[in-house]
Amino acid sequence: MATNGSEVPIGESAQWDEARLQSALDRLHNMHIQLRQLRETIPTLVQPMHTHHASPAHLYKAMSWNAITATKSVQLFTHYMRDAKTQSIMQKTKESQNQEPNNIRSWAITDHADWLEKRVEDDVKELTLDEIDLKQTIVSTFDAEEVRAAIATFKQRHRHVEVKVDEAAKTINIRSSSSASIPFRINFPAGQEQGKKFLVENVMDAKLHKTVVASIAEDPRASEDLDYTLDMLPSYDDVMKRHCYLCNELMLNNQWPTVRKQRKAKKPDGSFEMVWEALHGACEPYYKET
Repeated sequence: MATNGSEVPIGESAQWDEARLQSALDRLHNMHIQLRQLRETIPTLVQPMHTHHASPAHLYKAMSWNAITATKSVQLFTHYMRDAKTQSIMQKTKESQNQEPNNIRSWAITDHADWLEKRVEDDVKELTLDEIDLKQTIVSTFDAEEVRAAIATFKQRHRHVEVKVDEAAKTINIRSSSSASIPFRINFPAGQEQGKKFLVENVMDAKLHKTVVASIAEDPRASEDLDYTLDMLPSYDDVMKRHCYLCNELMLNNQWPTVRKQRKAKKPDGSFEMVWEALHGACEPYYKET
């Protein structure tokens, strides 16, 4: 009789031999370790908040990767819980408990010094975190309603910017009415890298345009937060005129200030607004957000 997890009949009433019982114990042992490690999920998620980071972008990136790891851990445990082998073991356990309900000993850590040592299950291939597919949970597809809502909000703030959405191609094309503006395309490709929802691409094959897109790609939020990204793009309308916020130079080492940082600025009437500051890549490490 085959012992592969996918071939084990659930609820089989026949007696299990020693090898099959040992295989079942190995599965429960490994799942116990996974369950114990899940207790660290929330502490792992918030851990970056207790560590100093060079910028909010670095904090965001650290929390994003911790969220990915936490999600994988939950999905890995869920995978094994729903697996046919595990279901068969659980069904066999219920049958055994019904047949012999007395003298069932509770598991005690003092009786198992090796309880954190994973065991090899000979009858199945172990699934690792790296093999968990997060496309349905981390990598978002093009959501037409979400895009429409983001575009509507964006147009209220930037009436001079032309926006064209191609829902079939899953792209957003953006260009300001300024003759010096840089055209952008936001693309939602299938099978995108984990942790990213979209990509900002350059439409024209020019060195400055490529440098701008490369700078945008360095910002973690610029591939996750559509409202944030849409608001950033018009700030490049004057990329060849706006001086660096820190060094006050237009060119530094033959480079334009293509990095953008958002900060809260006080208006003449005493209220505040969010503005985009231009920075050279070399100046960015010295920038402190206010």
